[in-house]
Amino acid sequence: MENEENVNIDDVGATSIYEGGALSTISVNDLLNNETAIRQLVNEHNLSTQKLSNKETEIENYKAEIEYLKTSPFVAIFAAIINIIGAIFLGVSVNLITNNTSQESQSYIPLILLITAALLILAGSLVNILYPYARNWFNQK
Repeated sequence: MENEENVNIDDVGATSIYEGGALSTISVNDLLNNETAIRQLVNEHNLSTQKLSNKETEIENYKAEIEYLKTSPFVAIFAAIINIIGAIFLGVSVNLITNNTSQESQSYIPLILLITAALLILAGSLVNILYPYARNWFNQK
């Protein structure tokens, strides 16, 4: 019972039990012809393997998030440039539409510029939102 007082359960892991034992020693001779103990070791191994696989998946997810954080400023700059071009087209098209007072010289150029401006501003706004989905689509395994 004296030994139980000195043992800190938080520091005890599978390796300390099977390799000399902080609680009680388990040797190879104890495992010979002991089907229950061998099954327990196999179960422990399978659980460890599953935990390792989960951690590796988690690490891959974190790497993908880091990649997104590294590239998102570039995407934001690209979106800002598209929005600025769209705003310039919008200003020019509104100016052309409002200055065009004569019915004889109706042109489709201001309307085309207006539609192009709307599409550019929409695309620039959606780039940041759709980037994670596009990244997943381009990086399919």
